[in-house]
Amino acid sequence: MSVVQKGKRLFSKGYGVVDHELNLPVDANNTVFRIASVSKVFTAVAAIQFVKQGEIYFQDNVETYLDGYKITNSHNTPVTIEQLLTQTKV
Repeated sequence: MSVVQKGKRLFSKGYGVVDHELNLPVDANNTVFRIASVSKVFTAVAAIQFVKQGEIYFQDNVETYLDGYKITNSHNTPVTIEQLLTQTKV
């Protein structure tokens, strides 16, 4: 974990182990983790910030923001921002 402010690292610490068999600890400076599904959280937070600023709305059709890309959708209603964020169907 690291805390960064204005491009400068203020704090760094590793938690847990990299290898359970060898009991090697996480090194905050050298251990690499795959981001995997964690990026969903950042995307959701950014979307909510845009909603709070009035830039987008939860009920907006996502195709509005996809530069002409059309989503294959078997329903008669558009896929909304809210449905993507909550992973729900029409």
